[in-house]
Amino acid sequence: MSGGNQQISLQPAVLRWARERAGFSQDELATKMRVKLARVQAWERSGTINIKHADRLAHCTYTPLGQLYLDKPREDTSRIPDFRAQGPRVRPTLTPNLLTTVETRRQNWMRDEVQAWGTEPLAYVGSCRMENDPRRVAHALRDALQLTADWAAGASTWTDALGHLRDRAEAAGALVVFNGIVGNNTFRKLDPDEFQGFALSDPYAPLVFVNNADFKAVQIFTLAHELAHLLIGRSGLTRFEGLQPAPYPTE
Repeated sequence: MSGGNQQISLQPAVLRWARERAGFSQDELATKMRVKLARVQAWERSGTINIKHADRLAHCTYTPLGQLYLDKPREDTSRIPDFRAQGPRVRPTLTPNLLTTVETRRQNWMRDEVQAWGTEPLAYVGSCRMENDPRRVAHALRDALQLTADWAAGASTWTDALGHLRDRAEAAGALVVFNGIVGNNTFRKLDPDEFQGFALSDPYAPLVFVNNADFKAVQIFTLAHELAHLLIGRSGLTRFEGLQPAPYPTE
């Protein structure tokens, strides 16, 4: 028997966790791995799998191979607070796509650069308090971005309005990232039902990420919302239910 065909015993719960964490049904995983559905069902029932398929399973579910050998599923947590509104379409676990996107530390090089230049910290980051009137925060955000009260009236399309808001945020020193996939991998799409954006608050290198797999109007709402996170100095992961913030004090 070749090494790849050698049978090993893993924990069925861990194999199931790897699939569910990636957001696949048993049938979807079988199709992705090019095996019969019955084989996936057998793995998750007995834990018996050969080395070649374990390697393939790890690859297809974006799971570090060593984690398949754990005694129990690992609890994935984000390094930033999770303020997502929970709904019927939100998975109970964070997918590898979301975790990878949050953990891609785009801030590091930016912080090093601006500090090397001797740049002062951005005054607007953390300039507002949680107990401030929302209208005051909105005015502070408009001032930080140097937006006029009627700035949106000059935009003829949602895309134009979004582009203008992004330009003003970047001019104010924020790193703004729009993406609908993980990095450059077109096979790993970001699901707006899982998250719509996040903010990483930092006085030198604040970062806002917007899931551009969503509608343009929602992206505008998300960008403004994440920028407001910077004003109160709170990092956070966001998903709205009907454009209504989640029931957390920060939101």
